[in-house]
Amino acid sequence: MSTLTLAVLYGYTGLMALVAPYLLLACLCSGRWWMWPVGVGFFVVILTFLPPPVALFSCYFAVGGAGLLLLNRLWQTVRRYQQQRSA
Repeated sequence: MSTLTLAVLYGYTGLMALVAPYLLLACLCSGRWWMWPVGVGFFVVILTFLPPPVALFSCYFAVGGAGLLLLNRLWQTVRRYQQQRSA
């Protein structure tokens, strides 16, 4: 394979590894009830075409992002409860 072919292939693979968790998290944060299956579908379809080590890396990003989202919502709920309690 030529160098250009390898660069394009690895660039595409890296880009998809970063785009897949972003699409999943964007769909989860949209707030619409029908968007989470769309996000999971995008994520699974993109991961199908990635090599296993890259897909695993992408899954780590997705799990980390989802964990941060849950921690953020928990923190906001606790702060709201504390403000209501003190008022």
